[in-house]
Amino acid sequence: MRPFSACDKLKLIKCALEGEKVTKICQQTGVSRKTFYSWLKKYKSSKTNIVHLALSDKRFKKIFSFKTLDQKEKLLIINKGLAKEASVSEICTNYQISRKTFYKWLKRYQERGENGLYDLRPKGKDHFRAISKETEEIVLQYIAQNPTLSVHRLARELDFIGHHGIQNLLLHQDLNTIAKRQLFAQGYITQPEIAPVPEYEVAARPTGARWRWLFAPFATIPKFVVGTPATWPLAIPLLILILYIFEFDKLLRPAMFFPAVALFFGMMFFFYSLKYYISLIFVMAFQGQSLPSSERQQNQEVCESKFGKFFAKLLGSNTTRTTAIAQNLDKVTLSRYPFVSVHLPLYNERRVVERLLNAVTSLDWPNFEVIVIDDSTDETTEMVKQQLTTDRRQLTKIFSSDELSIFESTKVGGPTVKLIHRSSRVGFKGAAL
Repeated sequence: MRPFSACDKLKLIKCALEGEKVTKICQQTGVSRKTFYSWLKKYKSSKTNIVHLALSDKRFKKIFSFKTLDQKEKLLIINKGLAKEASVSEICTNYQISRKTFYKWLKRYQERGENGLYDLRPKGKDHFRAISKETEEIVLQYIAQNPTLSVHRLARELDFIGHHGIQNLLLHQDLNTIAKRQLFAQGYITQPEIAPVPEYEVAARPTGARWRWLFAPFATIPKFVVGTPATWPLAIPLLILILYIFEFDKLLRPAMFFPAVALFFGMMFFFYSLKYYISLIFVMAFQGQSLPSSERQQNQEVCESKFGKFFAKLLGSNTTRTTAIAQNLDKVTLSRYPFVSVHLPLYNERRVVERLLNAVTSLDWPNFEVIVIDDSTDETTEMVKQQLTTDRRQLTKIFSSDELSIFESTKVGGPTVKLIHRSSRVGFKGAAL
C-alpha cells in the first residue's frame, strides 16, 4: 500500500460520510477496511484544528522534527523582528517557531544582550551528571593497569561509575576496543603536577645604574655640538672671547692651545648638560612609586658611602623615600580620562572587519569614539552595517548623497561608532583615503 497524506485520508473519510460505501472506497484505493476504520476513529476523536496532525503518517515524523537553533540564528531572527523586515507571524512561520518562543528570546535579548540567547542547558563537561577530571583520571589509571577487562567487568570493579559512563569515557578517549586499550596501557604516564607560576617581581636595578645615568651625556654632547649647526652661534662667540682673553699668538702655542680647546668644550658641555642635571634633581626629589625592598637595600649601600651621603643631602631623600619613575603601572589610577577618537580606514577588508570592530569597541576606556572611513566596493560596507546593529546598537543615517553616506551607531553605556562611506575614490591624490 502506498502512503497516503493527511489530505488524501480526509477526502476518503468525507466520501464515506457523504454516503459512499466503505467497501467500494477500500477496493478503489487498495486500503483495508481495518485501516480505513482506524482513520475514521482518529477523525471522530480529534478536534478540527488537529485533524491533519492526527491523520499524518507517524513514520515520517522525523523528517519534520524541529531543528535546534544556535545563538547566531536566534540573533538573526531577533534582528529581523526589530528591523521590521517582516511581521512576527511571518518570521515564526519561516523559521518554524512559535510566537511565544520568539517573544521569550526577545525578552532575554533585551535583558542580557547576546548572552541571553545562548542555550542554558549544560552540555559535556558542564553537565551536572558529567564525571569529574579526578574520576576520569582514576578510571584511566585502572584501565591502564587492566587493559584486557571488558566494559561489563570494569563497571563491576569500579562501583562509583556506571556502565554507560564507562562506555562514553572509552568512546571519547578512543579506547573502545581491547587492542586500543593495550596500546594505551603501554604508553600511559601519569601527568605530573604543574608548579604554580611565580608572582611578578620588579627586577632589581644594578648598583651603578644611577652613576651611568649621571655621566652618560658626556659621551654624546661633543658629537651633538659638532653635528648640529644650531649650536654654532653660541659656540663661535665663546671661542672668539677666549681667543681675545688669552691672545691669539699665545693661543697657538702648544702650552695654551690644548688647554683652551679643553676649556671650550667643557663650557659647551656644561651649558648643554645643565638642563639634564636640573631635570634629574626634580625627578629624584619628588615622590612616586615605592621602591622594592631589594632596590631599597641597594640605595642604602650607596648612601653609606661619602658620595652617596652628599647626593642624599642634595636631593633631600633617604632610603625610605619613593621615586617618581614608576616601573610598574598595574596599580596606577588615572584621575581623568580625556576623549579619544579612533579612526579605522577600510578598503575591501571583509575577512577582518568583524574582528576589528569587536576589538576597538571593547577597549577599556570610558570616553572614546570610533570613526570608520570606508571606501570599499565589495560587501565590507554591508558587513559593517550589520555589525553596528548587533549588541543592542541603533544604526541611524545622518547624511546621504550620491558620493558620500554617513551613519551613526549608538549604544547605552558604549562608544559611538560613525561610518563614513565614499562610493568612489576618483579625484583624490593617489586614489587613497
